[in-house]
Amino acid sequence: MNTYQYISLPEIRDRVKIQLGILNDTSSDDFIDLKIVNAARSLISQQNLIYKTEVLEIIDFKAELPCDFYRLIAMVTNPMSGQPLIYSDYNFISSPNYKTIPYGTRFMVQDGMIMFPSNYDNDEITIIYEAFLQDENGFPKYYLTHADYLTYTACYWLTLQNKDAVYKEYKSQMIKHKKTIYNNEAVDKFRLDVNNIKNIIQRVVPERWSSLYVWNNNLVIT
Repeated sequence: MNTYQYISLPEIRDRVKIQLGILNDTSSDDFIDLKIVNAARSLISQQNLIYKTEVLEIIDFKAELPCDFYRLIAMVTNPMSGQPLIYSDYNFISSPNYKTIPYGTRFMVQDGMIMFPSNYDNDEITIIYEAFLQDENGFPKYYLTHADYLTYTACYWLTLQNKDAVYKEYKSQMIKHKKTIYNNEAVDKFRLDVNNIKNIIQRVVPERWSSLYVWNNNLVIT
């Protein structure tokens, strides 16, 4: 099986309904979708995430996050200016030619927004973030190698809800396939590879700020 083949959420939903013999019944679609999404997130799999860059408009000290947002990696203001201000998921050490966001500037990600303090005077912000994979219709999509686990998990929850004794078999299959995924994936223990963070920040920061390395668990730019 090609490791990089994808399957969309509606396709997995159809697999679940075929498995349970309810293909023409739409009454459980929302429940099935919820269980598929929750199961995928529970994997904490980097395979279901990609790195993206987006320019966000700041209105009333708030910037709305993209709908596929998962986790903020870096944030850049005025990327083409002489001294861009940068936040990263790592801590920073300043070099003589580099300035981080001032300590007095605080922001937080809340309710689908990045919230800035009232003294923040930028009109837009560029973010680099981890995003959930989506198809052209905006539905989540997953690696085909995860399809069996997601299908059996949704089947388990639906049969459990309906008090169908077959839920025990689906639970067994769900656990088995989840273990297989964990065994086959080399999950990055450091949450973000140094080369990846360098590459994504270089997308929005001028080349003269591109010397980047990690020392003592801190990100250094020279």
